[in-house]
Amino acid sequence: MTTRLVLLYVEREAGPDAVDEILERIGRAGERDRLLDEDAWFSWQTKIDLFQATTEVLGDRHAMRQIGQTILELEVSPAMKLALKALGSPAMVYRNVVRANARFCRSHEMTLVSEDAGRAEIEFASLADGRAHRLECDYVAGLLSSVPELFGREPADVDHRRCVADGADVCRFSVAWDLAPGRARRAISRFAAAITGHRRRERHLEMQLAHLGDATERLAGSLQDVVSELRVEDVLAKITANARAAVGGSDFALLLDGPDGLRVQSSSEGVDAATLDALERWAVKRPYLLRSPQLIDDLAEVGGVPAEIGMHSVCAAPLVARGEPIGLLVALSGRPRVFLPRDLAVLEAYAAQTAIAVTNARLYEAQAALATRDPLTGLLNHRAFHEELDRALEEGDPAVVLLDLDGFKQVNDTDGHAAGDELLRAVARALRGSCRADDLVCRLGGDEFAVLLPHADPLTARAVARRVAEAVDGADPRTRASYGLATTPADGTTKEALLVAADERLYAAKRERGARRSAPHGLDLLRESVALLEDALGPERAAEEVRRRLEAGGAPAALEQVLAELERARGSAGVPQA
Repeated sequence: MTTRLVLLYVEREAGPDAVDEILERIGRAGERDRLLDEDAWFSWQTKIDLFQATTEVLGDRHAMRQIGQTILELEVSPAMKLALKALGSPAMVYRNVVRANARFCRSHEMTLVSEDAGRAEIEFASLADGRAHRLECDYVAGLLSSVPELFGREPADVDHRRCVADGADVCRFSVAWDLAPGRARRAISRFAAAITGHRRRERHLEMQLAHLGDATERLAGSLQDVVSELRVEDVLAKITANARAAVGGSDFALLLDGPDGLRVQSSSEGVDAATLDALERWAVKRPYLLRSPQLIDDLAEVGGVPAEIGMHSVCAAPLVARGEPIGLLVALSGRPRVFLPRDLAVLEAYAAQTAIAVTNARLYEAQAALATRDPLTGLLNHRAFHEELDRALEEGDPAVVLLDLDGFKQVNDTDGHAAGDELLRAVARALRGSCRADDLVCRLGGDEFAVLLPHADPLTARAVARRVAEAVDGADPRTRASYGLATTPADGTTKEALLVAADERLYAAKRERGARRSAPHGLDLLRESVALLEDALGPERAAEEVRRRLEAGGAPAALEQVLAELERARGSAGVPQA
């Protein structure tokens, strides 16, 4: 705020060349835009160098006091001016001077010693090594004198006789202002020619209009920006990024309510992990935070605050959607007594916007999930599988595993569709549990599933395919999995080629498994039966019994094969053939 105010004043009084000369003198040539940025911070020494160079270039030893007095005339910190104006009177502004100073200054603090009947005593002290400079005191005096002008009155008289620069232990400012709110207006009505008073009143009204317009524009702009996003993670990031539009100069955290209570979902970069964790533990035990806005000047004065929270001032507003609290937007400061009452009201308005944006994003996410997820198993659906396969082909060489459940129809026919649904859910769980973290599991429809491996060499793909098939086989004893694997580029580089290759291998596997299940299984059963006959009747009579059954027309092919094996065995043992 200070650097912006100084440069705007110099440019108005002496032109842009004077600004360039000042920047050159302090070694900041080329940094004009950064010095005009109210969100950029500078050291105390940079401020003093700027004050000295400004006084020298303008040739006015009282320049710093005049610059402080003109803060209401220039485009500097409109949000702060509006917040101070909302306090209602000069006395209330001086009572909150500590908060206003803490917002923009980290090297010095202000203390209100006393305030009564149009007078106030304010101390200004260094937070570090007692450093002070007369030009800084002149600037502070100018700022203090401008307060009554916020309310259309004459500037205050500021006396600064005790100064650290002169050897005092602390700087003290004695401020006096006119208690009569209508003094300027009475002067205008009595003296039509008092143009100065008229212009002051006009500037005051213009300033109010500009501040209100700026506040409205900021809130409208933040709402448009936040609600323009529909993905929850993007909305959360924009909420904290735009939070300075509501309450500048602070760090922010956004907590959303869930099964485990309030949890931090997004925060500004200035807040460390330990502070966020402590903030969660503190907030989750205070349900009243979700009921109404809260302004806490100093957490050190509040019981039950974790030491790791690392913050002093808290300004918090609940997020309310459809009458129900869904979270908390918190502004944080490392110094006590930073936030003004107006900050709480503005933050509450911003929290209302945030609640709308979060609700919309959650609804969109839910609808998107319905469009891409199979409702029975929660897996990606047929449409999502094709979209993800297209994306994977653009980014690399994926592999595809298509799976089909053998025996699923019998489960539905014998045990019912509810049992079939439960079996499909069990298969889905087995597939998810056997895949890698980056693999995508999909249900294509019915008892058909697919696993997309975005990045897998052929050897890895075969290992994953076998593993998922074995997992499906173990999900339910009533079914087994047949699968087909296709890899790129071996089986093609297009989606159609991959799916055709995987599908052909899937059905080849089903045919092979069916053949193994019918022929070998039937022969084994017959061999066991013949062995029993041999034990009971002897080899010759067993052969005769098999031939008799053949002549009766029972399972010719299988019985003939067993009979041939039996007769070969008898011949090798020297038994006469029948």
